[in-house]
Amino acid sequence: MKIYCLILSFILTFVTYNVSGQARRALIIGIGNYPKEFGWNPIHGNNDISIIKESLIRQGFSLENIMQIKDTAATKNNILSAFEKLTESCHQGDVVYIHFSG
Repeated sequence: MKIYCLILSFILTFVTYNVSGQARRALIIGIGNYPKEFGWNPIHGNNDISIIKESLIRQGFSLENIMQIKDTAATKNNILSAFEKLTESCHQGDVVYIHFSG
């Protein structure tokens, strides 16, 4: 019986260590207001940001690990910069969620 308790203690310690060392990070990009000269009608891609963010928080993502880019800030350079920042902050075993609405 003691050996089973020892094995169970070891497994629980390992599982707890593994989960606590895992970070959850996200990048949410939402574009709804395209410039008129592009010929697109307004869409609601930028409205998805708050919906997705709330869902991620309910799934255990912390607010400080959720990056968001919206509308005019969603330039090629800003998106590439956000991917670079996300990549630099991640470690093996982290959970990464990327969402684009546009």
